[in-house]
Amino acid sequence: MALDEDGTAHTWGDNSERQLNIYTKSKASMSIANSMIEEIVFSPRLIPWTMKVKLQKVSCGKRFTAVISKDGKVFTWGAGESGQLGTGRCTMRDLPLEVTFPNDNAAIQTISCGDGHVLAIDKDNAMYSWGLNQRGQLGLHDFQVRHSPTQVAAGTQFAKVYSAEHCSAAIDCAGQLWTWGSTSHDRLMHYELTKERPVVDAPDMPYVSPSKKELVHGINIPTMVHLPGTQGLKFEQFAFSKTRSAVLVRTKLLDVSPNKGPKRTFSKLLIHGYGLWDSSNIIVKFTSRVFSIYNPPRAVVGKLQDPFTIACKPPKFSEVGSYTVSVSLDGGELFLPETFDITVYKEVSIVQQTPPIVDLRSPYIDKLTLRIHGSRNLLSRLDDEPAGQHAGGGQEGIAIKASLFRINDNGTNSLVQEFPFQGQLVSEGQHPPGSAEDPSRPVTSQSESVTLQAKSMESEFVVECRDIRIPLDDSLGLGLYEMVCSISFNNQDFSGGASGKNHHGESNTSTICHAFQALEARPNCYAISELENVRNHVQARIQAYLKDMADAGFSVPGSNPVGSAMGSDAGSLNGQEVNPLEHIPMDQIYSELRQFDRKIAIKAQSLFPSNKIPKGAHIKARIDAIKVVPVESANDPSPEAISQVSFYQDGIAEYLDPLLVYTDSMDTAHFTMTTAFLKVLDDYLEATVKPPLDRTNQLVTLQWKFYLESAPVVSTANANETAQSSMMLLCEEPLPLLLYPASPLAITPSAMRRYPVPTASDGQEQATTSGGSRTVSVTCSNLVFHPHSALLRIHYPGAKDKEKDAIVLDQKAFRFSENVGKITRAQEPMGDGDVPAEPTTEGEGIPAAAVEEEEEFVKSYNIEVDVPDNDTLVKKWASVLTNADGQVEAIQEVMFSLSLDGTKIPSDVNWAKLAFYSDLSKYALQTAVPKGGFTPGAAIVLQLEVPCPAVPITVRLRGADEQKAVLVAGQLIQAAGANPTIAFALPDAPTIASNPPHMQGKEKLYFADISADQGVTFDLAAQAMIPLK
Repeated sequence: MALDEDGTAHTWGDNSERQLNIYTKSKASMSIANSMIEEIVFSPRLIPWTMKVKLQKVSCGKRFTAVISKDGKVFTWGAGESGQLGTGRCTMRDLPLEVTFPNDNAAIQTISCGDGHVLAIDKDNAMYSWGLNQRGQLGLHDFQVRHSPTQVAAGTQFAKVYSAEHCSAAIDCAGQLWTWGSTSHDRLMHYELTKERPVVDAPDMPYVSPSKKELVHGINIPTMVHLPGTQGLKFEQFAFSKTRSAVLVRTKLLDVSPNKGPKRTFSKLLIHGYGLWDSSNIIVKFTSRVFSIYNPPRAVVGKLQDPFTIACKPPKFSEVGSYTVSVSLDGGELFLPETFDITVYKEVSIVQQTPPIVDLRSPYIDKLTLRIHGSRNLLSRLDDEPAGQHAGGGQEGIAIKASLFRINDNGTNSLVQEFPFQGQLVSEGQHPPGSAEDPSRPVTSQSESVTLQAKSMESEFVVECRDIRIPLDDSLGLGLYEMVCSISFNNQDFSGGASGKNHHGESNTSTICHAFQALEARPNCYAISELENVRNHVQARIQAYLKDMADAGFSVPGSNPVGSAMGSDAGSLNGQEVNPLEHIPMDQIYSELRQFDRKIAIKAQSLFPSNKIPKGAHIKARIDAIKVVPVESANDPSPEAISQVSFYQDGIAEYLDPLLVYTDSMDTAHFTMTTAFLKVLDDYLEATVKPPLDRTNQLVTLQWKFYLESAPVVSTANANETAQSSMMLLCEEPLPLLLYPASPLAITPSAMRRYPVPTASDGQEQATTSGGSRTVSVTCSNLVFHPHSALLRIHYPGAKDKEKDAIVLDQKAFRFSENVGKITRAQEPMGDGDVPAEPTTEGEGIPAAAVEEEEEFVKSYNIEVDVPDNDTLVKKWASVLTNADGQVEAIQEVMFSLSLDGTKIPSDVNWAKLAFYSDLSKYALQTAVPKGGFTPGAAIVLQLEVPCPAVPITVRLRGADEQKAVLVAGQLIQAAGANPTIAFALPDAPTIASNPPHMQGKEKLYFADISADQGVTFDLAAQAMIPLK
C-alpha cells in the first residue's frame, strides 16, 4: 500500500482476505481465470474509499491492513481471525471499520502491524495493542489474545512503535528503546535474558526450555534495552528483519577528555560521542583560538577505541593557549558540527615540596604543599572550571602521584611503591619585586624584554594535599625513603620532581620519609672528673691572661687581683673602666684545650645522608633533660630509690647550645662535646643541681634528643627582621650519655700463680697445680651500666710510662656478667570492675588479698677477663725487668685500670693490684711434731721456700679422699730477711673424723695444699707432712 501527498491510498498484491480493500464482482458471475486475477492485484490500484477519507499513515500486516485518517482515527480491514482488526470480533472485513479505543478522545499518531497484532500511539503518547499474543507481543503481561485496543505500559510516554512477525518495539519520548515478544534470533537485543532461567510468572523472566535453552513464550511486557556502552544515548529509529534487528543512532559528539594538557607531552585525547563508526579516515583537527601564521591548524589521525570513543595523540603544540577540536569521520571532507575547546599549557614543574621531612612512625601527612611553576592560562582554566563535572567537560581535578624510593647505602635510590592522591589549588604565587622573574621591573635590553614577556605568561602557584597516608608495606620495614611527587592537571600527563635530586639545591623537590632513632652512643659514658679538669684548665688560662693584663696596668680592688677580676664585671685600665672578661680571647683558650674535646659516635637507624638534608638545614643533638641519682640507686626500681632521682630541664636551652651532628654512613654519625660545651655543662650542673652535685657518688645521665634545624628564614613582612630557624624533633626516645664518678677498682682474686700457659708436654707443671684458671673478675661501684666502649689496661709499676707501656684489653676480651637484685612488689587488691571474688554464704564478694611478686633488676656489672700468661707479660716489659747483670727479674705484681669511656684513664688511686707468686707447694714444717702426732685444733706453721704476696691464704687439708678435703684459713707472716711463713690451726675432731687421713704404713698423714687466690687454684703438696695422733 502506498499513500500519495493528498492522503489517497493505492494498493496491490495478495487480496485473498480482502486486505487490499478493492471492490470485485462476486465469484459466481466470474470465470475461474478472472477470479484469480482479482485475488491478486499486479499493479497499484486506487482505493476508492480513501477519496472520501483522507489518510496520514498506513501499515500492512499479514493479510490485514490498518490506517490512520487525517483526524487521528484508525480503520482496519482484511483477515481478523486473531482479533488483529480490533473490532471486538474474529471475522474478516471487506470494508474499513473504525477501531474504538478506551479513550474516546484518543487521536492516533502512529501505527505498526505485525503478523497478527497491531501497536498504536495516540497524541498523548499512550501506546495501545491488540490482536495475536502467543509470544507476548502485545506487552500486556500475559499471552492472551486481545480483540480490541488495550493500553500498554501506562505511565510511560512513547513516540514510535515497530512490529514484525511476533516481535514488538517502541522508542519512548526520552529516546530509550523497549522491546518485547518473540526472542528468536535475539532480535529483541536482550542478551542477558537468553540465559537459562527457571519457570516463573515474572514478565521479564519468561520460561526457558532446559533442553533447547530457547524462550518458549517470549517476553510479555515492554523491557528496556541495555546495550553495552549505550548509557545516555538517544535512539532515533529501529527496524526488524526476518532474522535481525537494527537501531539507528544519530552521530553526535558529547565532549572531550581531558580538556587540557601540556604543550609538548600531551599524551592522549579522547572524544566521546555516539553514532561513531570505525574508519581509517578519522581526522582530529586542532585550531588555535588566536590566529597566527606561525601556529596553523594541525591534524592527527584518530582511532575508534570503542563504539563511543575516538582516541588520538595530540600534536606537539608550538604555543600555549586555547584550541578548538573538530572531528571528521571521512578523511576531512565533512567535519561534525560539534566542536570543543581545550587548553594547552606549558609543562609544569615542582619547584618546592614541603614538608621536606616526615616521620614514618606516624605515616600520615596532614598537609603536603607543592609550589608549582607553570602557565597562567592553566590557572585561568582551573579557576573557570566548576567542580564535580564529567571528567571530559568539567574539572578533572589535580592528581598527584607519589613515588616512594628506598635510599640505599651506596647513595642510589630504588623505587618500591607508587600511590595516588588528590590536590587542591590554594593560591597563586608572586614573583619577588625587582627579581629576574618580575615582569614589571625596568628592562635593559631588547632580548631581556622578550624574555620578560615570556615570563609574564608564566606563574607560580601552590597546590595543597590533605590527610595523606603513606602506604608503606610491612615487608619494606622502617628505613629511609624519599617521596618524589609528580603532578597532573588532566589525570594522565604527570610531570614534576625526580628521584635523587640533591637536597642542597635552592629548594626541596622531594620529602624524606624517615624513622630516625639513635640506638647507641659510643662511648655511652664520660668521666665526670673530666668536667673538673676542663674547668681547672680553663680557669688557669683565664688567670694567665688576667695576670698579663695586670702586668699591663689593669687593676681591680681587693687583695687578690686575679680572683677579684674573675668575679667582677669592671675594673680599670689606664684610668678607664673596662670589663676584663671582654678582653680575654675565650675562643683561643678553648682552641688551646682541644685535648678535652670528646667525640661521641652514634649508631642509629634511618639516618640521613648529607645530600638528602635540605639546603641550610642541619641535624643537631641537644640535651633535653638531666637525671641525677646516687650510684647505688641507679637501676633500683623501688619507690625508695626512685624518690632519690632528680630531673633538671629548666634553663638547659639557654645554657647549652645544640651540637652539630655529622653523618658518616646510613647507620652511623657523630657529634663532638667541645671544651667550650663541657665548660658550660659544668657551669650548669654547678648552678642548677641542688643540693650540690656529689661528684664521687652520683651518676648523671644526659638525655640527648636529635632535631633537624631548618635554614634561617627572614619574614617577608619585615625584611629587617632577624632570620629565624626552626627545630623539628626527629625522635621522642632520648639517647642516654652517663657521667660517671671515679671509683676504686677491685680484682678477684688479687693474687695469681706465676706460670706459663700449660701445654701437653708440661706435665710436671700441671701435676703440681689444682685448677689453673687465669681469669680475674673486675668490678667497681660505678659499674652500674654496660660500658660499650670500656678498655682495661694492665700496667707494670716499674715501667717508665705506665700509660703508654700498658697492655690494653678491649671489649673482645671481656665477658660481662650481671649482678641481679630483687624487689618485692605488692599487687593491688581487687577493686571495682575486676572479676569478683568467690561469694560468701551471704552472696557478697570477698576482696582478694594483695599478692607479693618479686621483680629482678640489674644492680651492676662485672667484667671477667683472662690475664696474659707470664711469658707474654715478661716479653712486654723485658726492657724494664732486665737488671744490670742481664738477668730478667720475675714480675711480682701488675696494676689494672678500667676506662669506662675507653679514653679517660682514672688516677692511679683507683687502680687495682694483681700479685704473682711462684710454686707454694714447697715448704718445710716449722712446728715441732708432738709425740704421736698433732691433735685437733693444734697450731701449725709452714715455712715457704719462695716469696708470697700479702694476700689471704687458704690451706686445704687433703687425706685419702680428695673430695672430702677440709679448707682452713691461713695467716701469712712476713719476716724481714726470711721467707714468709703460713700459720693455721687444725680443725676440730668431728671435722677430722669426716676427712679420713692418708695412711703411710701405720702413720696418719694430711697433705697441706696452699692457695693464694682465695681457693681458686691450689699448689699441690708433693708429700704428706702433717701427722695426726
